[in-house]
Amino acid sequence: GKERRRRIFARVNPLQAIEVTAVTAVVVIAMVAIIHGQVQLTVLNHEIASAQQTLGELTSAYTQVEMAVENKLGPSVIEEYAKNVLGMSKADNSQKEFISFSEGDKAIVADSDSRSYIEKLCESLREAWSSDY
Repeated sequence: GKERRRRIFARVNPLQAIEVTAVTAVVVIAMVAIIHGQVQLTVLNHEIASAQQTLGELTSAYTQVEMAVENKLGPSVIEEYAKNVLGMSKADNSQKEFISFSEGDKAIVADSDSRSYIEKLCESLREAWSSDY
């Protein structure tokens, strides 16, 4: 019995035992890293799906709000309000008045006085002061 055990233990090389332990540790660490990566991937995929669902809901809500604004402020609604509530109508040719210029277009400068407002104010004050005395 004892001799047989000694032979078995004698056959086991300590370096081989360390190598086997190291390889086993590396394999276990790699498996843990792979499992951890898969868990993270699953969590991120779930977050992406949730964000896409939220985006779809918000896009739908935006479209509804946009349609509501168009229904309240669209050109057809404004025209209908002007016609029915304000009693307005579109101008036809009988309501249009055409003006012709025989001499052509002109531009007239209304005020050709180049003095500043302060100079004009001072002159007005001087005139008011001198008229009192």
